[in-house]
Amino acid sequence: MRRREVNRCRGRGAGEADKLRSKADQAVEAADRTGQALDASIKRAMEKVAAVKLEHPIPFIRKFPPSRVHPTGKTGLVEIDRGPEMEAKASEVIARGGRFMIAILENDMVALACAAPAGNGEVRELAAESVPNGPLLLGAVDRLVTRSLDAMSAVE
Repeated sequence: MRRREVNRCRGRGAGEADKLRSKADQAVEAADRTGQALDASIKRAMEKVAAVKLEHPIPFIRKFPPSRVHPTGKTGLVEIDRGPEMEAKASEVIARGGRFMIAILENDMVALACAAPAGNGEVRELAAESVPNGPLLLGAVDRLVTRSLDAMSAVE
């Protein structure tokens, strides 16, 4: 009798373990479906963002900080839409050799800078500004572009 009781207990334990495994498998499948739906949603959103064409973009070179994946860091291109007047000023700075740069810092600050060749093979900074990431960034871009153009005009 004792062996039968042990076998019954084992049978119950195995059945409960199977039920738990089944529930765990169902949870994993549900998470996969949710993840796939989320991935699809993100992909659709990114396609919409990519489809939007900026009317008056100002190109910025974005420097990413070094990481385990990219030990020396990496760069990318970011465009900020600031209207026809600022675009014209920025285009003039770029035509004269200026480059706009942006970096998002760890403390949620954004560093903006503009640099241009100094003629002797060196690069000189024309203007720089650091602002909190958010709506203040747009005014900082306008100030950076204007000060950069003024600095280039003063040198010539």
